Amino acid sequence: MKSKVATRFIQCIDSLKDRGTIRSFRQFALMLDYLPQSLSEIKNGKRDVPLSLLTRAIETFQLNPMYLFLGIGEPFLKGQLKENGGSKFLAVIVDSDGQKLINCIPKDRFADYAKMLDDTDFLLELPTLRLTHPNLQKGNYRAFEMPDNSMSPIFEENDILVCKNIPPVLWNKKLNDKDCFVVVTREDVHIGHVTNRILEEHLLLVYPQNDAGSSHQVPTSQLREIWRVEFRITDRFNNLGEMLHLLQNLLNKANKVPDEIVS
Repeated sequence: MKSKVATRFIQCIDSLKDRGTIRSFRQFALMLDYLPQSLSEIKNGKRDVPLSLLTRAIETFQLNPMYLFLGIGEPFLKGQLKENGGSKFLAVIVDSDGQKLINCIPKDRFADYAKMLDDTDFLLELPTLRLTHPNLQKGNYRAFEMPDNSMSPIFEENDILVCKNIPPVLWNKKLNDKDCFVVVTREDVHIGHVTNRILEEHLLLVYPQNDAGSSHQVPTSQLREIWRVEFRITDRFNNLGEMLHLLQNLLNKANKVPDEIVS
């Protein structure tokens, strides 16, 4: 039996054919380095569509992941970015050697980041860390400064939270209330635990660890990025630059992330 995701995926391919973007299912498969026979099996309900194929199709043909996985919005991202709130591409900064850098977003730049996260010039203005630790080589990372004590005692104000990006195709599977997340909307950045109501109510509830903060109901139309907190850097320093320097030294020297800085 064909899954809902596979059904919507095949509908998108049919739309590409109707538009003249592709000539056939075979051409579609070959463009994505996928076996035409396997794609035929997906079309006939004999095989489920793999995540790797979905990812390549999203990147190549701008398929809307919210539509594919949740049935929300239009099948294609083009012309729908503003409406759906999502970011088309995750901008990544690299150094002169081609190594990825971690952008660090100070708490007083949260609103700017929410509005300009696709602006490479803006990202170049932010402090960065080099991805030198082996555990940080896979995936995309950002570091966010904890703006207050709403997550105490897990995080304290001015802690640096090193976070891994959760792509939209995984929002419905990788968000649980045990982890902590940085949720970027079209207007601001929220940090906390989450309750995933994307399927049922098309929203995400972000809530603090204690009474010092407030909860936020974020509609899926407002979501731009979601980052899972992997570890924090905490110290006596209250200065962001000093803590970033400390984090850089730790990442450069450690064979593994020390237990005392892991949340």
